[in-house]
Amino acid sequence: FGHFVSQMFNWQTGGSNPENYYDWDKNTNGVVTRENEYGPLVCVRECIEWIKSASRRPFYAWLAPYSCHTPLNTPNVPPAGTYDAVSWPNAATVPADNFKACFEAIDFYLARFAAELPASVWENTIVLLHADNGSPGPFAAAEIDPLTGTTYPTDHFKDTTFDQGVRVPLIAYNAGSLIVSPGRTIAHPVHIVDVMPTILEYLGITADTTLHGRSLKGYLDNTSSAALHSWVYSEHFLPNGASKDRDRTLANNWMTYDGRYVLLYDFTEEIHGEASPALFQFFDLDADPHQLNNLTPGGVTSGLSVAQASARTAM
Repeated sequence: FGHFVSQMFNWQTGGSNPENYYDWDKNTNGVVTRENEYGPLVCVRECIEWIKSASRRPFYAWLAPYSCHTPLNTPNVPPAGTYDAVSWPNAATVPADNFKACFEAIDFYLARFAAELPASVWENTIVLLHADNGSPGPFAAAEIDPLTGTTYPTDHFKDTTFDQGVRVPLIAYNAGSLIVSPGRTIAHPVHIVDVMPTILEYLGITADTTLHGRSLKGYLDNTSSAALHSWVYSEHFLPNGASKDRDRTLANNWMTYDGRYVLLYDFTEEIHGEASPALFQFFDLDADPHQLNNLTPGGVTSGLSVAQASARTAM
């Protein structure tokens, strides 16, 4: 990055340098200063100022405002006026209310972001909006899924590779004509690794190395509706940075998804051993969106239909 502003550690809430949304270290191109303003507000303001002052065109900006991340308690409530305090009067004391207030505050700041940049920027800029993982289980488990009319399971969320832990929205926007026939929904699965090839294609840049992703430009300019991937892959492991299975001693899970079926593997219980068929789970998300019915209990695949067995093998 030509210009870099970040809080480096997702709010270090413990240790020798505790931080929160109103008291944190801001790293600006390697120079660290202490901030006492609400973190997402600072992120949005810095991004607006950089875009307005950037002399180079085209530009690429990555705005990651941290919400909604812990800590979600006093004093980490979003500023007054950025969320509906009538709906969430206990945001200072109830983490689930704070979580929802954070979402509304992000909407508030994104609206400010949109309003403060000139129309000419938006007409010639593609915006890709996405999240990084599912919601924390205790918060989501208190909600009713409008698709099923039931509550969500408590153990299929953030920090897992169940669908609710890894499926996130990806929304593309342009105020001009760069997106053809806007308002469409693409049903095929895409992946975060598709973002970089997309940006490079719009810039007319050929990557000097092999990229795992595929450009989404055909979807955006409505010249293609074909699936880009036979399946997509996601993983969750701890500790962070562990690149080999034997080092992922706290958690190690992965999943593949083809648009309907999910093959999930929990390696946590067998970190130092060989892969066990019993640790594989297989789900049909069309029939079982909450992934409550493992179609291969104990690793037994004999009960699968021909289509299901074929899909599992392809993964």
